[in-house]
Amino acid sequence: MNQGMIYMDGNSLGLLSKWAEKSLMKSLKDWKRYGIDGWTEGAEPGRLYENYENKRGIIA
Repeated sequence: MNQGMIYMDGNSLGLLSKWAEKSLMKSLKDWKRYGIDGWTEGAEPGRLYENYENKRGIIA
């Protein structure tokens, strides 16, 4: 985003955070290197499954 601009959109998730970008790039590197095995061999193996389980436990 350009310096001095104001970002306003009522239906937006907003700009990509630095944390989200770093996490996405890590996942892409794992996918490139390991393919399907990235789910168990990557930098954060099982991350998506664990997040799902945590959320499911809270809801249940």
